[in-house]
Amino acid sequence: ERLKSRAEVLSLQEGLVTFTFARNDVWDFRAGLGIQSIDGKNLNSGVKGVYRVRWFHQPFQVNLDLGFTTGIGASTMSEIAPSVGLHLGRFEYKLGYRRILISGERLAGPEFAVRAWF
Repeated sequence: ERLKSRAEVLSLQEGLVTFTFARNDVWDFRAGLGIQSIDGKNLNSGVKGVYRVRWFHQPFQVNLDLGFTTGIGASTMSEIAPSVGLHLGRFEYKLGYRRILISGERLAGPEFAVRAWF
C-alpha cells in the first residue's frame, strides 16, 4: 500500500494439511487445518481451517476455496477464492479472484497461476 509519506508491505504465509473426504471422476471435496501468518509491522500467526471444492471435466476445472483463520492478534480472517483453470498437456492455467477480510479491512484482487503437473 502506498501512503503519502511511505509504503507499507503486508506478507501472507500459510502451511496447510488437507485431506480428501469425498471424490469421484468429476468432484473433489477437501478440508484441512494449518497455520496462517501475516507479516507487516508485526508478525501474527493463527490457526487456519479450509474447505475446498473442485469440479473437473477435462480440460476445465472450477474451484472454490474457503478459509477462516483465528488467533491473529485480536482479529480473525476470512477468505474466499473462486477460480477457473484450463489444463493443456502437463500445464494448468488458472484465473481467479481472492477476497480476504481481516479487522474490517478487505484485500481483494485477481490472481493468475501456472502449474506444472508431474
